Order: sequence, then C-alpha cells, then structure tokens
Amino acid sequence: PEDVPEDTPQETKATSTAIMGYRETRDEFMTIERTGLSGLKPGDTPGPITMPPHTLTDCVRYQITTGSYGAGHHDSLAARAEGFPTWFGVGMYHAGLLCNYVVSWLGVEPLRRFKVRFLDVTWPGDVLSYSGAVSGIEDRDGEEVTSLELLAERPSGAVVTKAWADLAAP
Repeated sequence: PEDVPEDTPQETKATSTAIMGYRETRDEFMTIERTGLSGLKPGDTPGPITMPPHTLTDCVRYQITTGSYGAGHHDSLAARAEGFPTWFGVGMYHAGLLCNYVVSWLGVEPLRRFKVRFLDVTWPGDVLSYSGAVSGIEDRDGEEVTSLELLAERPSGAVVTKAWADLAAP
C-alpha cells in the first residue's frame, strides 16, 4: 500500500528480539487509577497510555488467544503475497487494548456498549498511545449513560483505531 511508513521493516529476522518482543509484558494499563462513574464530566480522562513498540509476539499471542490465524499478521511471505511489505498488526488487538483502557479505568460492570472503527494498518515497531475521555452524559430511558470516545494513535497524531463506549451504573 502507498501509505506504508518509509521506516517499516521489509523483512523481520528471527534474531530481531526488538521486533519479536518475546520477553515483554503488556501491563501499562495497570497504571490507570480505577474510578467510578459518579462525578465524571465531559472531558474527564485518566490520560494517555503509550505502549512499547508493536511486536510480532503481540500479534502471535493475540492470534493464538482468539483463534484468528490470518497469515499476513505473522508471516512476511504471506503478507507480501497479499501486497503488504511485511507482516502487519491485528486490528482487533488494538480494539482490545482500547476496551482494556475502559475497563482499567471504570470497570467491566458498567460497560454497556463498545464500538470500534479501524482507520489504518499497524506495522512492526509502531508505538501507539491509547487514550479516552468522557464525551457526554445523558439520560436514556431513565438510566444515566456516560459515553466515551477512545483513540489509538501514532506519535504524529495519526489515528489508527477509534472506539466509542457507553457505560451505566450496574
């Protein structure tokens, strides 16, 4: 594709642990302070969380967990056969991280709806920040619903994944 960043590796090597990331854990969302819905107002946010560079191991772990085995997400030859320069990220992985952001902040019990839109492909080594903020609070059929808008974006500000969540007191 034309919009592939110039610094995207064209091939990965098995010895490239920076790309594989096999020793890394992903616990950055544990730094988000859990709060409740009470007292939230539009604009409230726990702030952005920046993850380490996206690795092949991130993709493989996600694929094994979900049973989603598209070869272009872990095999450079398959990705090139599909017209990509190398393997590329699994969109649902980033959707899952945005949902994790919500649950880390406000808990799973109040989550009523989660919607996602994929806007760009993620590449080996991409560093993404995940953020979200209260976009509105309204009464829906006698229930106070808090809406969030969430983003996964590159340091340049280019949005890769956008999501929306609705929450209400359980």
